[in-house]
Parts: sequence; C-alpha cells; structure tokens
Amino acid sequence: MMESGIEQTLKPVGFQILKQTQPSVEVKNISKKFCKHLKLNMFYGLVDLTKNLVGIRPDTTTLRKGEFWALKDVSFTLRKGQVLGVIGTNGSGKTTLLRIVSGIFPPDTGEVRLRGRASALISLGAGFHPHMTGLENIYINGSILGMSKKEIDKKLDGIIDFSELGEFIDAPVSTYSSGMKVRLGFSIAIAVQPDILFLDEILAVGDRNFKAKCYKEIDKLSSNTAIVFVSHFMHKIARVCTDILVLDNGKVVYYGDDVAEGIDYYYSYAVSDDQSVTGEGMVSIEDIFFRKEDGASQENGTFTIEHGSNFTLGFKLYPSGDNKPLRLLITFHDRDFVNVATTDSLVCGCEIRSDASPRDIRVYFEDFPLTPGRYSMSINIEETDSKNTLKVYHNIKDLNVTGKFRSRSPVSLRTRWEASQSA
Repeated sequence: MMESGIEQTLKPVGFQILKQTQPSVEVKNISKKFCKHLKLNMFYGLVDLTKNLVGIRPDTTTLRKGEFWALKDVSFTLRKGQVLGVIGTNGSGKTTLLRIVSGIFPPDTGEVRLRGRASALISLGAGFHPHMTGLENIYINGSILGMSKKEIDKKLDGIIDFSELGEFIDAPVSTYSSGMKVRLGFSIAIAVQPDILFLDEILAVGDRNFKAKCYKEIDKLSSNTAIVFVSHFMHKIARVCTDILVLDNGKVVYYGDDVAEGIDYYYSYAVSDDQSVTGEGMVSIEDIFFRKEDGASQENGTFTIEHGSNFTLGFKLYPSGDNKPLRLLITFHDRDFVNVATTDSLVCGCEIRSDASPRDIRVYFEDFPLTPGRYSMSINIEETDSKNTLKVYHNIKDLNVTGKFRSRSPVSLRTRWEASQSA
C-alpha cells in the first residue's frame, strides 16, 4: 500500500509538488531498465550511487551489459471516473508500471504526476507486519495512507465489517490465509477514500462473495476515483474498465477507450490456438467445413461470420460400429477458454447411432448470438447411455465474429423491445 500527497511528480530525480489540475494521473514517456545478473546489478548500483554522491547524474537512457528495458516510453493519462485496465503476458511490464506510477520506485526516464490522495494494493500482504494483529495493522497502514488516528477510529468498524474478519481481527496477520489478507488490505485501501487507486491482480484470490462485494465497491469508487487495474482475467477487465492499455515486452502496443478491441488485440498475439484431440474412443471426425447463406464454403483457416447471421457447420462422423447412441456437443470458447455457448445433439432431438456407416452431420445456426470477437470451437463425442466421453476435439476451428456493435458480453440475447409513451 502507498499514499501520495495532494499532487506529486515522480521523476528520475525524485518528487516535485505541483498545483492541483486534471488529470489525476499523467505518465509521460517513462522507461525502466533492470539487470539480468545479480553481481552486475550490484556493481551498477554502486557505480550509480557513487556518481550521485559526487554530483554526477548517471546515464539512464542507454543499456549496459546485461541490462534490458522492462518498460520503454510508456505514456497515458487518467482522470476521475476512468478505470484503466492494464493487460499483457507475463513479463510484459504490468507490475513494474504499477510500481512506478504508485511511487514504489522511480522511472529511469520520463515522469509520473499524481494529483490527489493515492492508495495501492499491489502485492498480497504488502505493508502488513506479520507478527501484529489485523487490528494493529489497520492503524499502521491507515497512518501510512495518510489517515489520522481519529480518522481511523471513526472508520474502524466499517473496515472490520467490510473485511468480514470478525474475531480474527485480533489474530496475527501471519495466521491469515491469502484471502483474509486480501480482505483486510482492500478494506483499508478503500477506507482512505482515495482519489487514485492502484490494484494489481489482487482480487485473483478470495471467495466469490467477497470478490463480488469488491467489484461493487469499485463501481462506487469509479465515479469519483481514477483507478488503474491490472489483471490476467479478461472478463474482469471487461467488467470494470473504461479504458485499456496493452503491454508487450515493456512497450505499449494498444491504448484507447475501446476495451473490447484492446482485449481482441491482446488475444491476437498472446493466445495459442493449438488443436488437440483427447480420448481413445473408436470414433473420429473429418472434413469439417462452414457454409454461409450465400453458399460459400470454408474448410481452412479462421471462419469469419457476421453477428446475427445464419450459417451451417458440417463434418463427417466415423462411428465405431457398436450401434450405441451418441451425443455430440459443440462448444464455443472465448479467448480465456471459458465456455460461452453450446449446442447439444441430444437436446436438439437429433438421434445419432454408432453404427457401421459414416454420418454426414449438419448443424444449422440461426441468428448467431455471439457478439463480435474471436472464439474457438470444440466438439465433444460421448456415449448417451453411459455418458462416457469417447473423444474431444479441442480448438478444432477458430471463429472471427464481426459486427457493427461491440459488447462486453459474449452473447447477445434475442429480444424484442418496445417503447411507448406513458399515459
């Protein structure tokens, strides 16, 4: 956890007090380099410290042997009411960026300006003394975040109630589970009523009900708080963020207010779509194709279809010949491999038996409900009676759904709306 003053500028040379203006967070061309080797890192640190002591500013713009750019020329602005989602693969620089903008360490080049009280929840248990009780840590962290004892006393019951720790508030933090630490840390962070809030994947742990409560609190805060939210879970980014920044190898590769487009861009390079087949059942699928309404067929590559349109999926099924009833399930996954939609041959009343003859399977999709984005498709074959899975074709086809309107939900419900004038 951390706290900034009314307004701060974080530069390579330190902090500077500024006048109150918007935006709440201004990041200008910041870069940060690290060294891969411990001994070289210690040597460079000693050299830089010596230069600073004698009044010589170290060169922070070039790389020395063994160094690399963890961040390079990153810029963005954030105002109250905005929630910036920061995404990227492991090692892309997300946590480094958050630590710099929250003031944990300075950038090598560029500057960060924070205007207002800032609170951060970056690493699990950060700022907690493990041998002190939860109650004692509330006062310690509250003081670090700029609250007076009187203010903490006033908010204490609310912090404890929100954390749901109950009698465990008097137990040492070292005895807490990861979820309990998150509860306490988040409860303290929001009690500050910050102007700026930094969150780094902190809600990846904890029970479902508390996570839901946290997201509701984020919704309340977001109207009058600038929030930077780092996560690997795209549904969380889509759920809370108004803007998005995508990092790759320390560089900004996408920045804007189209969250869905930013997520799609991330998936375009970050997710592997390798096909695989599991199961040892004596059944197989071949000759998969898609056919649009105009008759155009496609067998290879990504299938592109318009949201709300009709198309046909076809393939040849080679059964085992034991004449048992089969059930086929076709499942569509988002880029996090979360199931978003399915169609079931049994539910749809299509009888398929594992006889000796190959079967031509056709599945007709009408008013395709998946919203614009990229999806993958899997086919599951199982015995109807025993429910034994015979074979699963994972990521057998990719789909690119296009459309005029983007959505933060994967499925658009088919509804009819009316708006009439009230009497």
